[in-house]
Amino acid sequence: MNNNNYIQETEIVQQNKNKIEDHMLLSQQDRQSHIDLSTDCEYYTYTKEYNYNGTIKHVGDLYSIREQIKEAKKQLLEYLDIEEFGGNDIHVCHKCSNDSGKDKVCINPLHLAFGTVSENHLDKPEDIRKASASKGGQKGAQSQLDNGTHNTLKKVTCPHCHKKFNLLNFKQWHGDKCKLKP
Repeated sequence: MNNNNYIQETEIVQQNKNKIEDHMLLSQQDRQSHIDLSTDCEYYTYTKEYNYNGTIKHVGDLYSIREQIKEAKKQLLEYLDIEEFGGNDIHVCHKCSNDSGKDKVCINPLHLAFGTVSENHLDKPEDIRKASASKGGQKGAQSQLDNGTHNTLKKVTCPHCHKKFNLLNFKQWHGDKCKLKP
């Protein structure tokens, strides 16, 4: 098969694939109709090669969160026969109780569905949402405000003008940037 025929066949396959825009017009229930949680979770591992002074070294099973999420999206695209798309508006939502913030991400397309950012957040089990909130985000910032460790509450004295400021203002306007610095 020559290269031109392959390119033409690839273009025809891409033209026959569904578009994500059409898929997202479906209701959330319709987008999740293929889900079957009675199947087991599947995980993606890969091996990386390093060329070190002319010798190739293999690193064992790796579980990069970014690579696993890319693989989950790829598996779901293949399963639903949707063409590849970019952007951050559409998320791969995990319907199983797998915490994608941990080491391993489930890539079983029967556990995945495309959804909006808010659908993805609301689909997370409550214990996972609370755990991620304590690490950062709105609820994490709120807990930092409550216990006094948030950057807006930390007070620092400028060594040049001897006034107290919160840490963020100090970094922007004082210290080495102070008007009274000699």
